[in-house]
Amino acid sequence: ICREAVSWNSPDPEYLSRRWWHDENGSAFSKFTQIPGQRRPLKSNPEATPFELHRKGERRPAAMRCLIIYPMIRSVAWLVSASGVLGSAICRAMTIGRHPSVLTAAELRWLCGVTPETFADLVIRVGPVWEHERTERLSARKRQRALGAGAPYRLVFASRLFVTLLHLRHNVPFRALGAMVGMGKDTAHRATAELVPLLAEVGFTTAEGDTISSVAELKEFFERRGPGKGVLLDGTFIPTPRPGGGWDAQKAQYSGHRHRHCRTTQVCTDMEGRVLWVTEPADGPTHDITGARNSGVGEAAAATGTVIVADRGYQGWGNKPTDPDGLEVFAPHKGRPRGKGTYNGYHASIRVRSEHGIRTLKRYKVLHDFRRHADHLHDTLRAVGALATIRVATA
Repeated sequence: ICREAVSWNSPDPEYLSRRWWHDENGSAFSKFTQIPGQRRPLKSNPEATPFELHRKGERRPAAMRCLIIYPMIRSVAWLVSASGVLGSAICRAMTIGRHPSVLTAAELRWLCGVTPETFADLVIRVGPVWEHERTERLSARKRQRALGAGAPYRLVFASRLFVTLLHLRHNVPFRALGAMVGMGKDTAHRATAELVPLLAEVGFTTAEGDTISSVAELKEFFERRGPGKGVLLDGTFIPTPRPGGGWDAQKAQYSGHRHRHCRTTQVCTDMEGRVLWVTEPADGPTHDITGARNSGVGEAAAATGTVIVADRGYQGWGNKPTDPDGLEVFAPHKGRPRGKGTYNGYHASIRVRSEHGIRTLKRYKVLHDFRRHADHLHDTLRAVGALATIRVATA
């Protein structure tokens, strides 16, 4: 096609020069009667029409436009839209993805959402665990090789971590991710599948420096803080592809409120909006109060005297006989009761910080359109929460 395109005729000089509703000077007609009479459908000439094809004067075959011009324009526009250092960071990542250490601090932060100190801390904390699991996986095979035998990994752990963080931050498809950093899509998928569960085990870092990796550790954190302290709880949803398994499986995950397939989860934050825990995802139609009752957060709060501040979706939580004893949930009053507007306004000013905590999670684009199997969603949520809350002590 490229060799043939050299001999194609160029478009007419007036190609794409003006729209059909513009005059010869390029100004839009203010009213229909300003269109010349020979171009207007009148009684004397009912077949006339002012409409003209947008690509009138095009004399090149359609294959040129769809296979060469359009992909080039789209690729260039994507790179140009990434302004400043971000654009150069993307270009550099496409050529040096196997060596993330040469990226600057600003480029690494924009591409992966972490600072170089955090990246180095993750290499130190997660790298030995990944190497231990890899060694156990290889030694568990029936056909064992000698130590050091076989083809060595051409992708070091730091590069695998870079690929995983880039996928979580920007939700880049694995095929495009492999092309960007010089690897196959299967290698990119395998690196992400291996490291996301390990990043999930890093845990949520609290303002006090503690880490929370389970509901039991969340309860211990509540106990260390003492009774009377408060936490914020709110629900959010993650869009997911239409599941397989027939109509029943699709109906189970379809949310009529949001008009799409999704999974819902409960996000627990402290009073400043720092994420403490993300619950196991539930089906799309699950109500917030149902998800909260099944999350285990209520039991941990009731046992430690922690107060939960939530929105109207949690009204009535703690009133059922099956709810844990001693659970205190502060929710807004229903409707607009007289004399309660001040309370509802003050309540909203406190609870809005939970929305800020959810926003820190949604900065990672993988939660905007989750494309992997739903079984991996909870690990992805915990990995994103760990990355969003991790703190590295600096001198």
